[in-house]
Amino acid sequence: QDSLDVAVSIAPAGRDAPGSVDEFDCVIAAVTPELSSADRTDADTAASLTEVSNWAVRNAARNSVPPVVYIAPTEASIAEALEADVSEYLPWELLVQSPTTVLKRVIAATEVQPTPDYRTIYDNVSEPLTLHDPQTGELIHANRQLCELLKYDRA
Repeated sequence: QDSLDVAVSIAPAGRDAPGSVDEFDCVIAAVTPELSSADRTDADTAASLTEVSNWAVRNAARNSVPPVVYIAPTEASIAEALEADVSEYLPWELLVQSPTTVLKRVIAATEVQPTPDYRTIYDNVSEPLTLHDPQTGELIHANRQLCELLKYDRA
C-alpha cells in the first residue's frame, strides 16, 4: 500500500475519538500531557481508554472499525488496553523520542491479518444478542435469534 489514511484524535482525557472513520485505515487516539501532569493519574488514562472502548462499540455497527493506536502520558495496565479493544498501546514518551517508531507501529497495526467477520459470527450465534450504545443505552443492533424470539421483523 502506497499511502495510509489515518484519523488522529488528540484531546485531553475524557474527550471522545472521531465519530466517523469510514475512510480511515487507522485511528490514533492520543491523550496529551497537560500542564499539570503531576495531577494526572492512571485513573485518567483508564477513563480515556473507556472512551476509546465506547467509541469502538458505537462504530462496530459499521462492520469494520479500523485499528486503534492509543498513546497516553501515563501507563495503563495491558488488561485495560485489551478491554478497550486497543490495537496498540504506546507511551507518550515514545512519540516524543521516536516518532518514526510510532509510525512503524501504526503501519504494523494496519497490516495485521483480517479478523473474522464479527457481524456474521454475531448474527449466527445460537443465543439472542443485542448491541447497545454504552453511553445512551440505545439499541444499535439485534441478532437474528433475538428478532425471532421476540417475533420482530429484522428490517
